[in-house]
Amino acid sequence: ATQTTFLHDFVHDNLISVDQAAQDIRDNGDLSDDQRLARLRELRQSPFFRVPPAPNETNYARDMELAMWMKWLLGTDRLVVSEASSSSGVTASARTLSNNPVNTSPSARSYPTSRNLQSRITRGGLFGLSRGTYVKRQDVQYGRIGGDINDRIDTVHRARFGREFFHDSWAGNEANDRDVLRRAERRLRGLANRSTWQR
Repeated sequence: ATQTTFLHDFVHDNLISVDQAAQDIRDNGDLSDDQRLARLRELRQSPFFRVPPAPNETNYARDMELAMWMKWLLGTDRLVVSEASSSSGVTASARTLSNNPVNTSPSARSYPTSRNLQSRITRGGLFGLSRGTYVKRQDVQYGRIGGDINDRIDTVHRARFGREFFHDSWAGNEANDRDVLRRAERRLRGLANRSTWQR
């Protein structure tokens, strides 16, 4: 409703301006009839009287699909916290403590990185002579994209922008990392701007 009211007011205000300009041309006694006609013809060619170009529904559909895929890509990263310990040279398998989506923008400086959160030497056994280690760490893991999805994203992106999205195709269809997410975020932002100003 707000957008409709804004558009109505915009057209109405411009109509008043055009009508006022036409009256000024008509009532200007310093202009000859030929000059008046010339000025009115110029006014008639102003953007207000031009019919807007027909929307390109194919491009709109591609933009919508690309936006969906870019949003999907931005949800493929997860922050996994795990712990593992070793004793007498034998390392126990890591135990997952948490596995959550990453809610931070991949372009943000605060985006998490894979690193050890805690690491210490442990002692146990008789008289504490058995030594081991305890490690707690976090890892950013990226979901597998898959060949079919990779191909579809590249197909739509190439049809819309003339080049593939996954231009590092040599890395394989399963390649996914923070750089891919950054590019997905930039493309999604660009599609949003395109939608705002060109539709």
